[in-house]
Amino acid sequence: MNKIFYLFIFSLLLGACSKEDSLEPTGERDDYFSVPENATDPESVIRRKFYEDHGVHVLFNDTLRHEQRGTYADGTPYWYTETIDLGYSLRSDDGKDFQFEYINTQTTKEEAIKFVEDYILPHLGKSVRPYSFLLVDNLSDWYGKKWRTIDYYEGERCLALNMKPVLGSEDEQAYSNYCSTIFQSIVTNKMEKLDKAIFDDFNAYSDEYYYYDYVDFYEDFYDYYDEFNDNYKDDYYDALDDYEDGYISEEEFLQNEAVQAYNEYYAYCKQIANECGFISVSTRGWFPSYASDDRDTYVKAIFNTPEEEFMEEYKDYPIVRTKYNLIKKIISDMGFVF
Repeated sequence: MNKIFYLFIFSLLLGACSKEDSLEPTGERDDYFSVPENATDPESVIRRKFYEDHGVHVLFNDTLRHEQRGTYADGTPYWYTETIDLGYSLRSDDGKDFQFEYINTQTTKEEAIKFVEDYILPHLGKSVRPYSFLLVDNLSDWYGKKWRTIDYYEGERCLALNMKPVLGSEDEQAYSNYCSTIFQSIVTNKMEKLDKAIFDDFNAYSDEYYYYDYVDFYEDFYDYYDEFNDNYKDDYYDALDDYEDGYISEEEFLQNEAVQAYNEYYAYCKQIANECGFISVSTRGWFPSYASDDRDTYVKAIFNTPEEEFMEEYKDYPIVRTKYNLIKKIISDMGFVF
C-alpha cells in the first residue's frame, strides 16, 4: 500500500514538473556594482563613464544597496543592506574588519579617479584588473587589538584604495612607492592561482638548497658565524642602538670595529646566497624554506628596485639574473604592463 501511495505522489510531481512554465527573467536588478541607468547625479555619471572606459566598476561607498524589505509586527520597517564585504574570502572563514572614511566632495572623487587612470590602470591588463575599485579618503583594518591605517586591501571582488597618501601631493616618488606596493600585492595574489608548473624553470635553479642551511654546502660557514657572534655581536647591536637613537654620527657608526666586522660577515653571507641564486640573505645561515618564499623576494625586487640597478648589483651572479628575468616574464605573461 505504501509503495502504491509513493508512486502516485511521484507521478503527480512528475506531471507538475512537465507542465511548469519556463523560467523568464524577472527584470529585477541583481548587479549592484553597476550604476542604475536612470541615475544622472555627478557621482553616478563619473562612475558609469569609468566602467565604460575601463571595464572596471568604481565605488566611493562600501554599501551596494540599502532597501526596505517589509515591516516587523510592530510596524517598524525591515531594511536589507548589502556591502562589498571587503574581508570576505572564498579561501577562509576568518573575515577581516575594516573602517572607511568616505570621499565627500565631487572634485576629490574626480581627482581619485584620475589618479587611478594615470598611475594604476595603465599597468594592469584586463586579466589582472580587479572587478571593482573602492576609493576612500581613509582605510583602516583591525589588526591585533587596535585599528591601523593601511594604503590598500585586495578583496575577492574589490580593491580598496586609501587615497589620502597621494591626493593633494605632487611627489612622483611618493606616487611610485604607493603604486609599487599595490602592484606587488596584485601580482603575488595572482601568482598563487597559477599552475605550479609555470615556476618549474625558476625553481630548478635553486631547488637543491631549499630548506637547507649554508653550512650544508659551505663547510667553513660556522668559522665566520662564530667569529662574529662570539666577538662582535653584542657590541654591534649596542652601536646600532646608539646610532638609531642619535648618540653617534653615521661616520662614527661606520668606523666602529664591531660594525665593520658585521659588514664583512654580512658580505660573506650575501655571497653564499647570491652564488646559490638567492637575493634574500640570512645571517643565521638559512636558505629559504620554500620556492614560494624565494619567488616573493624576486617579485619585491622587481617592483622596488630599478632593473638597471638590480642587474648591476648582481652582475657577477648569473643565476640571480636569470631567475629575475624568468619571474619578470611570468608577471608580463599574466597581464601586468611594466
